[in-house]
Amino acid sequence: MPASAKGFDGLTTKLAMLADLKSVDADVQASLEEAAEIVYESAKSKCKSASVRDAIQEPKKDDTSKRPAMVIRVEHERAAVEEFGTGPRTGARGPHNFPARPFMRPAADENKPQVLNSIVEQLKTKFEAKGAG
Repeated sequence: MPASAKGFDGLTTKLAMLADLKSVDADVQASLEEAAEIVYESAKSKCKSASVRDAIQEPKKDDTSKRPAMVIRVEHERAAVEEFGTGPRTGARGPHNFPARPFMRPAADENKPQVLNSIVEQLKTKFEAKGAG
């Protein structure tokens, strides 16, 4: 009589599904893409500078990462000043200070629950569709 354990068949099925890491990574990447859109739209709405706002690039897959990741780039010389401000400085017009008007960090912080929920729900749906639920 072969040895068996209750639930073993279900466990081996789930482990076999998880063994295909590329598939799991693709599912995570797809979830991150949708979640990054939430932060992207929020950052664009929060940015006070029109030229910096126009320089906020749509989210892209981070090809430098070995794991699923997304990047939202802002290619503008004033983006860091807009986000972080400057300390007291002396210039041709005398002493001045540009106050921070953050847009990226608040967009990420304020949408964190929505982003996490989006990722969890998408992955849950994908795993259930594959029969892991």
